[in-house]
Amino acid sequence: MANNNDVEEFEDIMSAEVLVDMEKLRDMARSGVPNAVRGVVWRYLLGVESADRSREQSDSRRHIEEYEQLDKENLEISKRVRGDVQRYQRRLAAQLASFAQQHDLAAVVERILAAYINGNKHVEYSPALVSLCMPFVFVCQAESDMYHCFSRLMGMLEEVDVNEWATSWLQYLLSKELPLPCLLRLWDMYFSLDGNLENHVYVSDAALLALLRHYKDALEELEQSEIRTLLLRMPMLDIDEVIHQALNIRSEILQRQVSDAL
Repeated sequence: MANNNDVEEFEDIMSAEVLVDMEKLRDMARSGVPNAVRGVVWRYLLGVESADRSREQSDSRRHIEEYEQLDKENLEISKRVRGDVQRYQRRLAAQLASFAQQHDLAAVVERILAAYINGNKHVEYSPALVSLCMPFVFVCQAESDMYHCFSRLMGMLEEVDVNEWATSWLQYLLSKELPLPCLLRLWDMYFSLDGNLENHVYVSDAALLALLRHYKDALEELEQSEIRTLLLRMPMLDIDEVIHQALNIRSEILQRQVSDAL
């Protein structure tokens, strides 16, 4: 996991006078981002924030204005969101306790999801959207940043097509299954990849295989219903080791493809 000493290193990169070194930022993020700067780092990695520092203030104003102008009212969605946020909070009560006391999570998520769905009529509401949105609510300071990060992620996921029980794992990036600290760390690595959709699919597949390897011994002792319960609600785990395995698997897959092409 990233430690407090990393904060200054991230801040040094992001405070560059002209251009933020995105390659260096991605390399560092792959090893984990400290909570104190995770929101800003994710904005850069998702392309919400431009690497060109001269655009920082104008882009920030534009993002705020764009979000302010969006229609954030949708009574049908709001009712469903409030219930799903409450269930999400109950599931992660220990991890969200102090944070939830300081924020009206349901109201924030209602506005973000209503704004997104009102502007993207092809998207149907699903409780999974709460799980995808909540990490940005947790790490970003401004609601407009939460919205724009969520919107970028949704754009990345729209092309992913998977089936059966793995659908949730791959399509929603384990947002419904992993404890929040593990999820945030996994997303550090995920967002550190470049914008090539093919790379995101590779690492999602690799993470899936790495998690199955991690739970191999436990799964062999369980009944089918118990396996499903475990995979849908995972306990805290050594997510750094899972990520290490996932990157190795991804590397093996890419090397095999190169070999096959020769």
